[in-house]
Amino acid sequence: MKELALSNEARIALAQLTEAQWSRLILELGFYALSVSKQLLWRTGNPVELPNGETVDSVVSLALEKVLTGERHWKPQQAPELKKYLMDVIDSLLNHLATGTENTTLQTLPQTSRRGEPSWDSRMSEWPPDTPWMAQPPPDLT
Repeated sequence: MKELALSNEARIALAQLTEAQWSRLILELGFYALSVSKQLLWRTGNPVELPNGETVDSVVSLALEKVLTGERHWKPQQAPELKKYLMDVIDSLLNHLATGTENTTLQTLPQTSRRGEPSWDSRMSEWPPDTPWMAQPPPDLT
């Protein structure tokens, strides 16, 4: 019951926002998430498209969801400003993605080889989808 009361406090605080305040909060959280994401290392090299199919925007949505459902407990007595608490949740979610298995064990292929030559798949997008990938026996020239 106490858990429900905690999530209700977040709901009440967010319900009191005007539409303009709500829009501003979402924008500020998005800008914040992007600034934090740019400081972390991503295997994709892209601070917007993150591991596990997440994006900076989805991380903001997930932070709001976790606070509103009570999965992350906002305690106004300890963290009076809800926006600051949401920023802390965003930090936690981004750090979890940055240190997670998908970001640390998988790597993207380089676009060039170590000798400066194009990588083996650099022209793959130029090939038609029905290109045979397996080696074909040479035609009979007799």
